[in-house]
Parts: sequence; C-alpha cells; structure tokens
Amino acid sequence: MLIALEGAPAVGKSTTSQALVKQHQVFVVPEVNKLFARPQNEPEQWYLNRQVARWEVGLRQVKNCDRILFDGDLFQPLWFSWIYPDEPWTPLEAAEAFYQEQIVAGRLGFPDVYFILWTSPEERRQREYERGRALNQDDAKIEAKVQRYEQFASPQLQYFKAFQQLFPERVQFVQSSTVEENVRAIASTPPPLKKEQDLEILDRLVEWLRVNKPKQGLDL
Repeated sequence: MLIALEGAPAVGKSTTSQALVKQHQVFVVPEVNKLFARPQNEPEQWYLNRQVARWEVGLRQVKNCDRILFDGDLFQPLWFSWIYPDEPWTPLEAAEAFYQEQIVAGRLGFPDVYFILWTSPEERRQREYERGRALNQDDAKIEAKVQRYEQFASPQLQYFKAFQQLFPERVQFVQSSTVEENVRAIASTPPPLKKEQDLEILDRLVEWLRVNKPKQGLDL
C-alpha cells in the first residue's frame, strides 16, 4: 500500500513517520530537501524530477514492506504554485504537462491514500514556539515562521478537502492529537476499494486549481 503523509509544519509528520517505522513494516521516503542535496545552479525541472526519483525509491521497497510512506506529496508542485503565485515555483501548466508525461510513461503515480495531519492554528503556534525556543531562536524569528506557515496551512486544507470530495477514498484527515493516535489511524486504514486512473485524478485536480483561489481562515 502506497501512502502519502501531508500537513502543515508542526503537526507531527516527522514523529508520526518515525513511530510508524518502529511499530509497523513501513518504509519512509523523505521529502526532496531531506533526500537530495540541492544543486547551486539548479537545472530546470530539478525539483519535479526529484519527485519521480522519490517514487522510484518507494517502489524498490514494495516487496519488503507492508506500506511505503511518502513524506510529502509527490504532486506538491501543482498546489505550491497555486498557494504562492508570486514566488518562482513551476507554473501550473508546466507542472501539469510534466506530470502527464511521467504518468503516461509509467514513471509516476498517485499514492493509494493521502493522510492529512491537522490541528488548530493555536496548537500549531504553540508547537512552533516550543520548537523554536528549544533551538534558542528569538521570538521574532519564530513568529515570522508562524505567519509563513499559516499562509500555507489553510489553502493546503482547502486543496485536500477538494481532493477528498472528488475522490473520497483517497484522502483521510487525521486530527493530530497524539502520535499514538496518528499511527493507529494510519495503520488501520485499508486500501481503497476503487482505484481511479492517475490521469483522471490529475486532470480533475488541475481543473479544480484553475477555477478556485486559495482561501485563508479555513479549518476542519
């Protein structure tokens, strides 16, 4: 079973991943910036191609583990450019063309299930301050991170709620209260009964991104 773990910073993705590895036969594929060294003169589509490489890393472990967990969405560039339109992320049209080509060639696909960890903005703020102060960061730097993450958290929830509405079995929201409960929810979820075609998923998500704008202040 191929799964992906997503959520805003400070919701417990890393600790949940570590606990899944210890308690179950789970192989974790880290996010791009933890798995690969970013080159100084980054080639065009370097980040996109690293998502394909992450998929390949996961597939090589399928026979050895019950679950392959991708830490972060392999299709993240689609919605990053949507959340941050003024930053130099790959434009939606270019990302769509890249993913279409990879899917048709059999080099990439969607995970069976996405697990989206979430918690309240107040809880995320508290966790981020605790983490920052443990690293001896000053409050101004921590607050800048909190504001940046809050700009990200609401549109991300909006996107995955839409994903769930389009393909109900493919997205599960997990309220991140304790690591133990996160692990239990993820480990007990069976594969979806219905497996939509990857191109269908891509097309419908891109269509949704084209006609919707990111919103702030959303929560589950």
